[in-house]
Amino acid sequence: MLNQKRIKPSMFQMVTIDQLVPKDYFYRKVEAVLDLSFVRDTVKDLYCPDNGRPAIDPERAVRMMLIGYFENFSDNRLCREIEMHAGYRWFCKLDFHDPVPDRTSLIKIRARWGVETFDQLFQKVVAQCVEAGLVKGDVVAMDGTQVRARASVKSLEQIAPVISIEEYLSRFEEPKAQAKEPPKPPSDSGNKNFRGEKFSNETHRSRTDPDARHYRKAAGQEAYPRYLVHDALDVKSGVILDTEATRATGYAEREAALQFMKNLDGRLFVMDKGYRGADFLAEALAFGARPFVPLDDPTPVAIPTWKRRTFKLPQLRKRRRAIREALALNYVKALNGKKLYSRMYVLRAKVEHKFAEAKEHHGLRRARGYGLPSMRIQARMTAMVQNIKRLVSFRRKSRPHMGRVIAQANASDSAFKVLGQPFMRLCFGFRFFRLVYCP
Repeated sequence: MLNQKRIKPSMFQMVTIDQLVPKDYFYRKVEAVLDLSFVRDTVKDLYCPDNGRPAIDPERAVRMMLIGYFENFSDNRLCREIEMHAGYRWFCKLDFHDPVPDRTSLIKIRARWGVETFDQLFQKVVAQCVEAGLVKGDVVAMDGTQVRARASVKSLEQIAPVISIEEYLSRFEEPKAQAKEPPKPPSDSGNKNFRGEKFSNETHRSRTDPDARHYRKAAGQEAYPRYLVHDALDVKSGVILDTEATRATGYAEREAALQFMKNLDGRLFVMDKGYRGADFLAEALAFGARPFVPLDDPTPVAIPTWKRRTFKLPQLRKRRRAIREALALNYVKALNGKKLYSRMYVLRAKVEHKFAEAKEHHGLRRARGYGLPSMRIQARMTAMVQNIKRLVSFRRKSRPHMGRVIAQANASDSAFKVLGQPFMRLCFGFRFFRLVYCP
């Protein structure tokens, strides 16, 4: 006989959020390694100290945004998920009866803080990775990826030409007696016919997102309104040391790379063939960087010479630039001939893996908002959550066996002789092998 029992929930249930969150919950691990106490001091100058409505706790707002990027939630879905998810409430320091901030509050917070504040938050997380011993910092890989803007090709409109005041006033002086053509009826279909029309960033702009540029990176791709996101990655640890978002242009990747080299001086920078321009390499060497870019021709470039001297300043500058570019190409070709740097180039693929992770799991495939400032905030927040994941993984791997061996050694000297010394020799041998054969 099938027994049907009606479920009657208790009127009062004594339970806390901490009891509902498992001990191995991901955000418990994030809470153990991440220190967000700096958020309030970073943004306190953006608020009035004794006037206005009480603001949302800045640290709580950052925690909510981190969940949104960790889980790839929109602002609307993020607020709904936090309302009914005990783990999210625990991470955001919210009790069961605390109201969840509205999504419009998050939008206004981002607008108030600006790109500079989020850049400071990102740099604080990078500093925590450095303090934990995660960042090596001697080899940096750089690359860029394209991100679809929140705009369609149909939103492209021709830029209105700039006319003089006289030409504008002359339109009103035309005789009014001229017969005007009747307006054409609208077409039945709402789709535009772009057949035979040519698009260019000099002549067209998207009315939805004017900062986006009509762009394609490869010859076989279809052009869309896009942005470019650039990363500088520590290849040995996988930590993103610097990031930037720019308009999609043909020279944006090199400009971002030069800015990274200026901020991260004195390191080896590994890049693909898109950065092999002689002018770019000369500027990189002027910053004190060591650029490693694969070049097709290994033969050295002849240093240009001239039979006659010149006293014209433009020609003199042109000659000096040609000599500087030839020397830069020879320096990079000399680096290509060393086996150490050729092995380092294999590690460059890690930056491609980071872009794939960001697009697949953290929403970097498409822009979340409109405009370049919103895209720059998204790039920094995406890089921040990726660095936090590396920090959580590093702390989990760095704790185990050595602490167990040291505890046994403190218990008795015999245990240290049996377990400690062979284990230390093994660790030293493994580290020596990494330094010699895996630099």
